[in-house]
Amino acid sequence: MIIFHFFSAGAKFLLPGFLFSALSIICFACLPEAQALEMSAAERTTVDTWYKSSFLGEESSCDNSRFFSGDIPFSFVLGGKHSSKLLPTWKKTVSDAKSDRGDPVRLVTYLDPVSGLEVRCRVTRYADFPALDWTLYFTNRGRNDSPIIERVEAVDSKMMVRPEIAMSFQSLNAATANGVADWQPYEKALPIDGHIDFAPEQGRSSKGATPFFNLQCGDRGVITAIGWTGQWRASIIRNSRQVNITAGMQNLCLSLFKGETIRSPRIIQLYWQGEDQYRGYNLFRRLMFKHIMPRVDGRVVVPPIAKTGMGLHEGDRGTEADQLAHLKSVEGLGFEYFWFDAFYGRDDFPKVGNYVLPVSRGFNTKRFPRGFTNVAKAVNRAGMKYIQWFEPERICPGTLMAQEHPEWVVLPDNGPWGMFNLAIPEAREYITKYLDDMIKQHGIDCLRIDNGVGCGSTPGYDQLWAKLDKADHDRIGINAGITFCDDCRPKNYPKDLLKLAICEGKRIRKYYRGDFYPLTKVTTSHEDWCVTQYHRPSYGDGMILAFRRGKSPLESLVVNPHDIDPKAEYEVTRSKDYNHSKPESIAGKELCKLNIQIDAQPGSMLIEYKIK
Repeated sequence: MIIFHFFSAGAKFLLPGFLFSALSIICFACLPEAQALEMSAAERTTVDTWYKSSFLGEESSCDNSRFFSGDIPFSFVLGGKHSSKLLPTWKKTVSDAKSDRGDPVRLVTYLDPVSGLEVRCRVTRYADFPALDWTLYFTNRGRNDSPIIERVEAVDSKMMVRPEIAMSFQSLNAATANGVADWQPYEKALPIDGHIDFAPEQGRSSKGATPFFNLQCGDRGVITAIGWTGQWRASIIRNSRQVNITAGMQNLCLSLFKGETIRSPRIIQLYWQGEDQYRGYNLFRRLMFKHIMPRVDGRVVVPPIAKTGMGLHEGDRGTEADQLAHLKSVEGLGFEYFWFDAFYGRDDFPKVGNYVLPVSRGFNTKRFPRGFTNVAKAVNRAGMKYIQWFEPERICPGTLMAQEHPEWVVLPDNGPWGMFNLAIPEAREYITKYLDDMIKQHGIDCLRIDNGVGCGSTPGYDQLWAKLDKADHDRIGINAGITFCDDCRPKNYPKDLLKLAICEGKRIRKYYRGDFYPLTKVTTSHEDWCVTQYHRPSYGDGMILAFRRGKSPLESLVVNPHDIDPKAEYEVTRSKDYNHSKPESIAGKELCKLNIQIDAQPGSMLIEYKIK
């Protein structure tokens, strides 16, 4: 069960390199590991001191290296009392464990002798990166319901910063309705007594705010990542002596039943030093690639290049024949996946919720008498894998699930839809079996979860995916990919051009695991150029993607690529279209100040280089 989220594009994006630049930060190839950026001795000492003092409670002999305070880096309120007052009085134990990938883990456990509440912090200190990775677990070991647990800050880190040090907050624009400036980087100053609060909207982890940010403090900084599929919130407060980063579950206020457990968002904080913030960014990228991203057979998963069928064309009027016609139109073009969208149910979309057993009951059998099976087999015969859309969290009134199991559905008064309650074990078991049956009976290679909810959070989500992973252990999930939505059936559709674009995308995605640098200021202006670089230091190669926008008056631009050896010779290929030019030999000092000329408006150029 491979789970992907996709970017969409059409023929209008078929400039060389442009189509696949959408995956600039998260797309990567299933290739040998690139050489990791080296952690400096100062970075190692700072993080070791922080780890030992804040998590393990050990006294540090390196006070001169202290950047983080020695306080416990998380907090909560229990029964109206703050954890800073409670935890010193609780029983504390530290034990060793291993992560799923073999990384050493420490379990730091606190037990309240009065209520029986256990708070366990599962923390990983990566040996090759200046980073800590932790998650909190709250379990009621007592005989009665726990006192009220609230204001859980999964991270509550304090850094010591002198008042004369300039500080800035750096993040990305989050997802919006129009999408023009989505994921565009931005920066804002954090002066003395500065306060920044931010949170996503409607329970969507990246709508309205991004759960990744950098706090730069002069020549060093801290990157924070919040791993949570529901509603979170974060705050940064600075005074004359220190800065405080907090983040946790927004509006959490609950009591745990006897034996019940909840967890916090997963937190990663990476400390970096240097004049260039991109050192920190690329350290974080390398950490994600090496220790976090999903793998198959020990290798990082490749986000696929996919093609949708009738979903955005025939919609609820579409039939099996229509879907097969869309498939036929793209055979041999190089697509890796083909998907079946939402428009197959017994009720027209967006009325969803017929996720019942046996699974055949949920289909519109007039339009799809054989369910997905015939389409899935045809996709596999065409050399592609099959993606199927589902949205099991959302249930509409009048659907089979709402009628047959109302005790599992939370429907608001007069609302257009409600939520399937994954927190109920029986409901979770049922929907797990439903999805597993769909996968096995209909030949699904990739389960595409739309996650169209807007409710704040979905309790039970992690248990659902754990069960599905156990049922289909050789398949895993990832949040990346790209799909074409155009109708390729017309005879005049530029299929030859599309085939070349897909071929190029497969060829150049090897670079996406390299270090990433923007070589121009990132804007949305039609008058500006956009140039980015991906560099693989262990191979001495990389690529530069240059785009001259439609109203730019500049026919050429000089950029300064990173990590080029000025004393070396490089083999360079410049491609203004899908016909690659002959390689040329360029001295490193010339490549360090590269002049790029693009005559077309808009136009693009793909530049690949490799050290000789």
